[in-house]
Amino acid sequence: MSWTVLWTDNARRSLLDFRDQYEDRRTDAGTELVRRILESTRGLSRFPRLAPVHPRLGDDSIRKLVVKRHIVI
Repeated sequence: MSWTVLWTDNARRSLLDFRDQYEDRRTDAGTELVRRILESTRGLSRFPRLAPVHPRLGDDSIRKLVVKRHIVI
């Protein structure tokens, strides 16, 4: 069974903002972080149980993934 990882418009904007903030600190740092986050979330499409259910949202389909100290819901 395959799942879909849903990126809201707000999540996309946040990801791009994150990238820009990290790029200000070090060249390619933001791009690398975004690449890692996207890679990690792609794996959830096939193996959603690799990330635990978010405990406060009450929906078993919403997962909480930690990527380099950053939480992706």
